[in-house]
Amino acid sequence: MNKQEKENIIKQVGLKIEYGEEPVHSIDRHKYLTVGDSKHSEILALYISENKSMQKIANQQNRSVATIHKQIKDHDEAVARSGFCPQCKRVHGLYETELTVKKEGKISGLT
Repeated sequence: MNKQEKENIIKQVGLKIEYGEEPVHSIDRHKYLTVGDSKHSEILALYISENKSMQKIANQQNRSVATIHKQIKDHDEAVARSGFCPQCKRVHGLYETELTVKKEGKISGLT
């Protein structure tokens, strides 16, 4: 079958065009490993859906509690400011528009 002159080929073959930034990957800095977008999204999933404490996530991810806290804090600040977290959005994370803070405004799980 050939494409007709006014036929929308994109719809015909079922393509979905998405625009967005490429995900940022973790970088090994020899003394530490940066937190890439996928790892950030994974940390948020563990914190929100599995209700794990920051300490447990830090142990599981071989990271410091301060790193986990920073990821959660940065996520909440981005969602509060823009309505979404750019790190989660780049990897289509489940929680890109959700805050992690409790109603009293404090981040839970910090031990």
